[in-house]
Amino acid sequence: MKEAWDLVSRREISEPTQHRPPVPEGLVFAMCVLAWQLNWFSWVGSTLLSFYGAGLIGEILRCSRGDLPFGEMTHTAFLKFRRFKSLGRQPSKIQHMKVQDVQAVRVLEIIYRDLASEAMLYGASPAVFRRRWDDLLHLLGVELPHIRLTPGVLRGGSAVLLWEMRLRQQSTLESYLQETGAIGILRDLPRDVRSRLSTLKEMFRFLRFGSPGAP
Repeated sequence: MKEAWDLVSRREISEPTQHRPPVPEGLVFAMCVLAWQLNWFSWVGSTLLSFYGAGLIGEILRCSRGDLPFGEMTHTAFLKFRRFKSLGRQPSKIQHMKVQDVQAVRVLEIIYRDLASEAMLYGASPAVFRRRWDDLLHLLGVELPHIRLTPGVLRGGSAVLLWEMRLRQQSTLESYLQETGAIGILRDLPRDVRSRLSTLKEMFRFLRFGSPGAP
């Protein structure tokens, strides 16, 4: 099936797929806390990079530790992309994204600080990442049949910054802005699920004091 998947990848590069609804910050926090308890540390790292860097999760899963330098005394992390969605539509061969959230950068440092430069940021396949994503949503009780939450581009709030999302066309930005209304989807969840998510969200700030060891 390698040839078939290569064809799919080339098609996605030349023609962007349908935009996905953004995932609310509180849900990202809750999923990361639960994943941390399951020792899925590199899953947490990849998810935080996607959310705070407004990057495609597929691009992030192709990166190694050497692509993730941490800024000295700035509480900033940078991630270098050599393969990205718009590679075939612009002259630039390398793109970067930046994570400036202090708490997220601290968690990223804990997860990746001792990882070898050549090691991948996520040591499993995209299929494993997606399966764990679905498992976490199921464990949290977040099941919305009318809206399918997927780990494409997690952060809708970053759509207001063309540079941060590395977008070149205003029409693409408009598509993202129209989708920010999906942030209110959690209102459709049962009260006990919303309460569970709220509790886990508050626990997220304690992750920066953790020490997971090798991700």
